[in-house]
Amino acid sequence: MSLQISNIMSLDDHVTKINLAKKNVKISIFEMAEAITNAVNQLENRQTELAYKLGMSKGTLSKWLSIGSSNSLISVKDLVPTSFDSLYQLSALDNQYQKYFGKEKGSKNFLKLFENRNITSSSQRKDINKYIKLYKNRINKKENIEVESLQEQKFNSEIKLKLLVKSRL
Repeated sequence: MSLQISNIMSLDDHVTKINLAKKNVKISIFEMAEAITNAVNQLENRQTELAYKLGMSKGTLSKWLSIGSSNSLISVKDLVPTSFDSLYQLSALDNQYQKYFGKEKGSKNFLKLFENRNITSSSQRKDINKYIKLYKNRINKKENIEVESLQEQKFNSEIKLKLLVKSRL
């Protein structure tokens, strides 16, 4: 009676193999995003043709371009999630931070999300959405405060004008 040696991998072996595959997927996503960004930058006004030849919509090409254009995101690519959607959301958040705070301060604030481990390689889309909502709420609150301040200034100016007019009568 001969014993047959099993060719079955252990759970840990499978986990190691899958994690390596995940790492390769992330590397490939960034390579493709950077290749698309380079192509778009070199092929002026030919995004539609490029998207068609790559078999993707213009919207999908724009998402790849957003990822490949986000220098802040690329600088922390070892710390980001593997999901394409999450990477796109992060690139959009980086872009919003830079528009609101300015390029340098926006990039610093974006990178703090990783330094403080608010966003990690295991973060999911819902985690990233939380920071997008926080950012949008902050913007809305600031805009509301600015509108209220302008309304208050206008009201105060009207009162001063009425007092000035009464005092001269």
